[in-house]
Amino acid sequence: MNFAKPYEDLREFIAALDEHDKLYRIHREINKDSELQPLVRWQFRGGIPEEARRGFLFDNVTDGKKRKYDCRVLVGGLSSSESIYCLGLKCHPDEVADRWIYAMDHLVEPVLVASGSCQEEIHQGAELLAKGGLLEFAVPMSTPGFDNGPYITAGHWITKDPETGKRNVGNRLGNCHGFRTCERHSGDSRVCGQRQHDSDQQSGSVDGRTRRRSVVDK
Repeated sequence: MNFAKPYEDLREFIAALDEHDKLYRIHREINKDSELQPLVRWQFRGGIPEEARRGFLFDNVTDGKKRKYDCRVLVGGLSSSESIYCLGLKCHPDEVADRWIYAMDHLVEPVLVASGSCQEEIHQGAELLAKGGLLEFAVPMSTPGFDNGPYITAGHWITKDPETGKRNVGNRLGNCHGFRTCERHSGDSRVCGQRQHDSDQQSGSVDGRTRRRSVVDK
């Protein structure tokens, strides 16, 4: 199976969305707790044809307390439509299933490196909460009036099995409960919850002393 060169990072993919007219850039101030997700949801409920759907990139985000966030929020940038999804995979619609099957049959072993671009900014120790901990990020309220808090809906969680040492990167839902606690949702909660607890105990991260931040430059 032939594959095109993958995107280097999210920045490059955002540029591709722009190039293919698949991105709205929203510069006006918007409240992440009450306005942001409902605005995006209109393109799914307002009778807009699928091919006309786009991702939304917000660069002037506040919350219910008028707090300003020093980051951008991308919503619907991965799968708002079939064409956007295929743009991410760099393939045609009829090739998507084959790519998933190939990926599951050819798992890639992780390569450990000394540092990475996701560590451009690191908070740890006494500085962990200097900028608000998890509240530093403009995580939107997915369904205002119904959700019990902001959810990270497409977060990448890097885990290590405490028994086998196997590592995994999974796309999971995460419920932010405060400045230092995020509840991860994945699979059978009885099994995953116990394994996460065991892993945290062994790694010493149960008290949340280290957090790393991925940065998208303006």
